[in-house]
Amino acid sequence: MLDFAPNLLDDELLVSYAARWRFLSGLRQKTFCDALAGRQIAFHALNAARFVTLESTIGIVADKNWVEENMTLYPFARPFLGEVINARHFTAGKELKSLGTEVEELRRRPWGTLCLKHCPECARENRHNDSVAAWRRSHNIPGVTACLKHGLRLIEMPHVPESLQVLRVQPDAEPHSEACRSELWYAAVAKDLLAASIPVVHREQFKFALRAGLVRTFGRLEKNAMQSLILHGLEKNFEPSFLRGIGAGTASAKMAIARIAEDDKKPLNPVHAILLAKLTHEGGIVELFREALTFKVRPLSNSRVVKMESFKKLVAGIEAANKRSLIKRRSLLSDGVLDANVPDEVIMIDGEI
Repeated sequence: MLDFAPNLLDDELLVSYAARWRFLSGLRQKTFCDALAGRQIAFHALNAARFVTLESTIGIVADKNWVEENMTLYPFARPFLGEVINARHFTAGKELKSLGTEVEELRRRPWGTLCLKHCPECARENRHNDSVAAWRRSHNIPGVTACLKHGLRLIEMPHVPESLQVLRVQPDAEPHSEACRSELWYAAVAKDLLAASIPVVHREQFKFALRAGLVRTFGRLEKNAMQSLILHGLEKNFEPSFLRGIGAGTASAKMAIARIAEDDKKPLNPVHAILLAKLTHEGGIVELFREALTFKVRPLSNSRVVKMESFKKLVAGIEAANKRSLIKRRSLLSDGVLDANVPDEVIMIDGEI
């Protein structure tokens, strides 16, 4: 039923390509999925704002890795996610189906979004050259609000992740607003990182490189003094309107940037990391990640990740059992059933990792 495929457009998102293909086929979404892959496709996996690898190339090209590296934002996201999340959720052949704290974190802003962005001039050029407009990768990187090519602010449009929607615009009728210096700088840095193909970066590697950069920039200072200098550096280097526009303009957001090296539990906020790297590395975030990769750490395998999670569950079970025992003992003491000098109950839980 599908005996053709549209031409690939430069810098086009995979979700945009699939939407154009479905539109040109004239098929309903369910019929299109069955014809293309023989099954229903989880379209959140095509929403590049969710940064997931695909189970197959769904017939576009033979090389799955080429699709991931050239049609999704995963190359940009990979170094921010950390080794644990990459090993657990982004192993080849997996789609983001399971629920859990880490997955839910990926689905929150700035990783997940219900909007896609486009440039009115890029849309006009697409319509003129290709008879169709398309969403571009470089426009939909987290924090990017400007088109580097035309120097214009991007326009956000609502997008439903579970469906395939073509970009319908009238470029001549859309507002053309010039971007500020900080917006253009950020767009250039983000695009460079997208093209740099940085491999998985361990969170410990990131922290080592960031601390080294902070010492080179500000010297060896106490934590509070370092944070104060970082906050001053952010206000000096970036326009307030830019910081507000990308969600880094409030006092709490600026403090979160200043404390970014302390938190190793959640995925890195890419916007925060890019802004901070501006203060610590001349080459920005790309240089920071490349320095991070020079630090040697023990690699994590998927089996080791599973063992770590099992150990955390075991510890949580022991802590919960101890808490229940303490509550019970206090209740008995208050009722006068137990002597206050009786030693605490010893709890044994069998388990092996």
